[in-house]
Amino acid sequence: MYGWRARVGLILPADNAVIEPELYSVRELEGVSFHSVRLTTTERAEMPEQGVNLSYVFRELGVDAIVYACAETSFLRGWMEINPSLRRL
Repeated sequence: MYGWRARVGLILPADNAVIEPELYSVRELEGVSFHSVRLTTTERAEMPEQGVNLSYVFRELGVDAIVYACAETSFLRGWMEINPSLRRL
């Protein structure tokens, strides 16, 4: 059964084709399912806000955690600037 330990929502940039296969290859994560939404914008400054807007999908799925998996926008804007947007997740 998928997700018997946890269900994790992933908010991913459109060009990230690596994280999902990597997560599923980690044996210690057996029983954890990952459910993804993709950002459609390539404008780095708009990505965090679009991530918040897409996160409603995860309420319907009943995920246990949401991961905003876009390191570039996190580092580019810094924690203090991006934190208010991501707190709304």
